[in-house]
Amino acid sequence: MPAFRSEASDFLRQCVKRLGGDVQVKVDGDDFVIAWTPAVRKLDPVDRVITMLKSGNYIEGTILLKLLLSMRPDDITIMHNLGMALSDMGKYEQAEQYLRRVLDFVPGHVDSRVALGVALTRQRRHEEAEAELERAVRLDPANPYAQRNLGGVLLMLKKSDAAIEHLQAAARLLPTDQLSWYSLGQALELVDEQKEADDAYLEAIQLDGTNQIAEKARDARSRIAETAFKSVTPGTIRMDAVMYCLGAMERFDNMSRDEIQAITFEIAMLGRHGLDINDSTQKYTLQNQPGRFSGLQLVSIEYVGFKIIDSSLDIGFDLSKEYITAQDLHTMRPSQQ
Repeated sequence: MPAFRSEASDFLRQCVKRLGGDVQVKVDGDDFVIAWTPAVRKLDPVDRVITMLKSGNYIEGTILLKLLLSMRPDDITIMHNLGMALSDMGKYEQAEQYLRRVLDFVPGHVDSRVALGVALTRQRRHEEAEAELERAVRLDPANPYAQRNLGGVLLMLKKSDAAIEHLQAAARLLPTDQLSWYSLGQALELVDEQKEADDAYLEAIQLDGTNQIAEKARDARSRIAETAFKSVTPGTIRMDAVMYCLGAMERFDNMSRDEIQAITFEIAMLGRHGLDINDSTQKYTLQNQPGRFSGLQLVSIEYVGFKIIDSSLDIGFDLSKEYITAQDLHTMRPSQQ
């Protein structure tokens, strides 16, 4: 297939040219023979490839690393980065081969042992991953990624108490690592340390409130808050929430849809940073409404507002029973006036 060979040769030539220097690609039967003469430069070509990998260009990056490794077969840095890249691409068996080669050369290479633990975890080989990551932690207890990944594997193995120890260490060593805080929240929630779990989830949200981890943390905080809310009087309707819903209905009676939407969306945005519904203190304010509000009061107003705007929307907090009771009271009130 001459056309395919020509296109493949052009692709490989352009790929290798990223390293600089002179490139020639020849076709020898079913093989492509690459001849590359590096340019004279201070920057190591491996550093250029690592920059490509960091930007998400895995296909070209791994091709170039394999080329460089053929020229420098004992280069630990190339093997390590190639193993990590292949793991990120889902090519776990190849990743494992390169990472184990690093460890054959340097058994104390902690970063490669952590990367191997991650590759094994991704293959659901959790016990093997646990052993590798435990060794990494023994070699370097101050490595936050070793601590975090070991904690994550222990969490998957339902060893929550042990997971907490390592996730706390990871969060302490690298307090800006969002995943450590989120995973710590998960572990604490599993052992019923609800307040501590909520605090950990809040830390994760405050680090970056825009990504998927933050969304999961918000869902977890809502779950914890709802559990605490319902545990006050299990199986019964919370009359304070009923009255807050009723107050919201009356508040909205004389408002336009746009006004209701503005209030509701403002509360929703405020809730992204966390509303304490189990504290009755009126400590929150709104730009669109005067006065001060408790967390439960705002959630009740939000619940009623979304029922008016779009009843199919789920705010992540169940006030359905309180809402129905408030509706009954709301329809009764005009006839009693």
